Amino acid sequence: MSSAQRVQGRQCSTPEVAAFLLCDSNYHNKLLPNVSPFSRSLPLTGYSVSLGKFQLNIQNANTFTSAVSQVIIHSDYNPSSFASDIALVRLCTPVLYTAYILPICLPDRNDSIANGTLCWVTGWGDIRTGESLPAPRTLQEVQVSLIDVETCNDLYSKPITGSPGSRPIKDGMVCAGYPEGGKDSCQGDSGGPLVCSQAGSWFLIGIVSWGDGCALPYRPGVYTQVSAYSDWIQQQLPSVESGVVNVTIRSHPNTSYTPVPTLLLLGTLLLASAAPGMGPLLGF
Repeated sequence: MSSAQRVQGRQCSTPEVAAFLLCDSNYHNKLLPNVSPFSRSLPLTGYSVSLGKFQLNIQNANTFTSAVSQVIIHSDYNPSSFASDIALVRLCTPVLYTAYILPICLPDRNDSIANGTLCWVTGWGDIRTGESLPAPRTLQEVQVSLIDVETCNDLYSKPITGSPGSRPIKDGMVCAGYPEGGKDSCQGDSGGPLVCSQAGSWFLIGIVSWGDGCALPYRPGVYTQVSAYSDWIQQQLPSVESGVVNVTIRSHPNTSYTPVPTLLLLGTLLLASAAPGMGPLLGF
């Protein structure tokens, strides 16, 4: 089974969508949301995080860059099964929200989203197997359907060419895609966000974790299920609480306040994913 971090069958995104992508780093292309990019042997000085990126090959005045002061990898992370593929990243510099850098809501442990809900995954990874995103490397997006663990295991149990059937999807994971394939994340999208709109707010439902190829039939993408780790996030960051908070947008002449419900990552801690050196990552 491939550990490819994979957005395929996708289209160019917009700067408005990119505003939700909090991070990509400058070490081995990009950095952030699952454990993939973090080498235990590399000192923290080897990482930096850039916020506000949209086209990776083009510099813009909306980008904010910070060094990393701490990486917290989940103690149960398993690089073989991709269990607990999640991490937190603390930045050295506090983040000021702008029209190009925005937070996202985190689901609570008891929150659930219906099977078949249409959500979005974004990234700068390969546009198809073995084909890199061409310059200027504009952020890509694709709409995918949520698939529960049981249904996803049923799909993965079907053998396809070069891949015998198995049931590798565990608790703490969620799948997204289509039984017929065609739309998916792809190599280089690892750690990217799977976001769903609920009651007018965007929630980080999943983090790109692994998959078997890109956009193959019966092989939807597999994501870390963020709600399964809400207790862990709160343990690491006690100041994160449920409820409505005010987010200050600094880039406008008149400061505005937007109510944002449920769990929210604030200040200098960012959610991430966890497996050494697997390619470009995105984050919220």
